[in-house]
Amino acid sequence: MVDVSEVARIYAVLNVLGYGISFVGGPVYRLVYDATLETFSSTFMLITAGCLALSSVFMLLVIFKRKKNEESAAIETASGEI
Repeated sequence: MVDVSEVARIYAVLNVLGYGISFVGGPVYRLVYDATLETFSSTFMLITAGCLALSSVFMLLVIFKRKKNEESAAIETASGEI
């Protein structure tokens, strides 16, 4: 799926994104918590649950797409050997 020469670049981009999210996430959660403390203090927990659900959906999509690609590659290989 990815050229071998580009694997390091992908890891670098993912690493930068991970640190960027960590850098921004804390203050954003604090702002949300402070803003909703009087009305509904569990809002940040709902946001966290939503983020986890969204990441789970993306993970499942990647798994299914990868499985589909592996199956189609196996079919192409099998049809080429006949």
